[in-house]
Amino acid sequence: MASRLSPPGRLPSVQAGSARATLLNAFGEFTLDAAAQPPTTGALLRTLGEVGIGHHAARQAVTRCAQGGWISGLRQGRQSRWAVTGAGRELLSDGIESVEALGVDGRADAVGRPAEWDGRWLVLVGSVPQDRRAVRERFYRALRWNGFGSPMPGLWLSARRGRRSRIAESVRRCGLEESVTAFVGGCAEIGLSEEALVEQAWDLDEIDARYAQLVDRHSAVSAATAADCLIALLHLDQELQFAPSWDPQLPTELAPGRRARADAARLLNLRATWLPQARDRWQSLQTS
Repeated sequence: MASRLSPPGRLPSVQAGSARATLLNAFGEFTLDAAAQPPTTGALLRTLGEVGIGHHAARQAVTRCAQGGWISGLRQGRQSRWAVTGAGRELLSDGIESVEALGVDGRADAVGRPAEWDGRWLVLVGSVPQDRRAVRERFYRALRWNGFGSPMPGLWLSARRGRRSRIAESVRRCGLEESVTAFVGGCAEIGLSEEALVEQAWDLDEIDARYAQLVDRHSAVSAATAADCLIALLHLDQELQFAPSWDPQLPTELAPGRRARADAARLLNLRATWLPQARDRWQSLQTS
């Protein structure tokens, strides 16, 4: 079947692999602790330089993250330091939580799914008018980020019913209260089977293949030093940060025999292995 995976993204939009995305990943990994000291501009430039981002692009990333409202500048003597704003902290915390949930079986996680899936879906019905294309794309990104797939036009499904409040907020922000409605319920075994709905809503083979490629690539990395660990961690983060937009994290009952959860857990184990030394390297870059 044709691929149903869409280009990753969420609001605010930050492209995977960009200098901005890498900078935000560094803030998320190293500065959210209450005891962390805001990094200087020089430390941020050195950190981005470690992963091959040039001086000019790194400075642009700092400027654009500030313009986006994710970080704010603090003057300390002759140095400028950068702290995560409230909006930035919310964005980063949500992203980290979503990534860390990737390795958890669909029966239970930290973002609201039930301990056991009871066969009920969160179902959204409706459409966004053609003349509101920008709103439509923004709303569909929010749906994909929250585990929704579309088996047929005008119908979206998610097994992650705990995301209902998030979808309600997206509906409100996009002004779609008169265009969509939602239900919670199970498949009535009329027409398409539940298995067929899943097959039409998501390309599970492609999801498994994506994870397998990530595991092959990142498991082959040799991170012998703290600097190596920093580079490996930020490169892995670049790819994991958008996985929630293409991985619906289906309960095992809906995706039996699939490798996605196990491979996601392997990637998260790599992240946990590299993180302590990466933090040591980050600290050393603060005073270089």
